[in-house]
Order: sequence, then structure tokens, then C-alpha cells
Amino acid sequence: MEEIFRAVYCEEVADLFKMLGLFDDLMQGTLVCSICGSVITATNFRAATRKSGDILLSCGREDCYNQFMAQELREE
Repeated sequence: MEEIFRAVYCEEVADLFKMLGLFDDLMQGTLVCSICGSVITATNFRAATRKSGDILLSCGREDCYNQFMAQELREE
């Protein structure tokens, strides 16, 4: 089943990562942007998607987000 998240308020980021089972990874600093490799934090997180069972994340850098979304649109 495909899950789609449209928007998450800043106050709800921790809840999103808990729901995805990634909260401990977020707190340990082991999540990285799938585009640039920078560490994802609660304040720089911008987007997430699920591909082949893996969750891919984008940081808040505009170029990373644009590339992330372009990949999403190409693969739909």
C-alpha cells in the first residue's frame, strides 16, 4: 500500500519520524539526505518518499528538494 504525506507542520516532524520508525535514527543523526548526503535533522527535513521498501529523505536545501521532487515526478 502506498502512503502519501502532503504536509507536516514543524511541530509534527517528530511524530512523523516516530510513525515511520525512524525517530531513534533522527535523534542519533544517522539519517541522511538522499541527494547530498547531509545529516537530516528535525529542522532541516523537507520531504520523504518510500522506494522499494526504503524511505528516502530530502534536506531543506532548495537544490536538493528540487532534484528530489524531479526524481519523484519522473518515476510516477
